Amino acid sequence: PPPPPPPPPPAGTYAAGLTKFMAACAGCHSAGTVDAGGSNMAGKGGSLVADLGGLSGAMNGITLTPQEILDLRAFLSTVQ
Repeated sequence: PPPPPPPPPPAGTYAAGLTKFMAACAGCHSAGTVDAGGSNMAGKGGSLVADLGGLSGAMNGITLTPQEILDLRAFLSTVQ
């Protein structure tokens, strides 16, 4: 028999991304109409990296797991 197909690539979820955004990002950032502060991250999930301190010194010490990045991307890709 043929080998089984490869597993689907990992995916993030909107709900987990929203939860992480509210816990780790919303103090300084907004996402469309979610929260009111800081620069708007709507549609910018592609810029997320594991060590956010490399993007801005203000985010030193903030790290994300690969799954958290996927979740945040899923959330940020849907807000405007």
